[in-house]
Amino acid sequence: MPRMTQADYEVYVERERLRLNPSQKQFGGALARDPKHEKLLHHQIMEDCKRRRWLFFHGSMAHRSHRTLGEPDYIVLAQEGRVIMCECKVGDGKNRGKLTQDQQAVHRWAALNGHKIHVVRRFSEWLAIADNTISHQIVQETIKRCFP
Repeated sequence: MPRMTQADYEVYVERERLRLNPSQKQFGGALARDPKHEKLLHHQIMEDCKRRRWLFFHGSMAHRSHRTLGEPDYIVLAQEGRVIMCECKVGDGKNRGKLTQDQQAVHRWAALNGHKIHVVRRFSEWLAIADNTISHQIVQETIKRCFP
């Protein structure tokens, strides 16, 4: 008999809750400011990395940071020498999960050295990055737009 992982179960519970109360959208209204949703996104990414057998570095969500200020939430060592860096942000409206000044500085510095730190707001965005559907050309075009 198939069994659910904890991440699958949390996704199922969230989907059922939204089905029973369709007025709440997963990434809208007061629900978007609920830290549980960012926690769920973090958990989904961790489970995906484990499934793919990728090594990842992830700071504690319980503390602001005991690592470098502005450091991305995930640094992932994927297959074929790929390194994926991503910052998870969930939010809506005025406080749409904005990057802090430290995070913006790290993103700019990384871009100057040819790296991309992805801002991930939904698990589907993470899957697109992880499956390498975001091409190197798109990353280079983004860097050129940010730093003409």
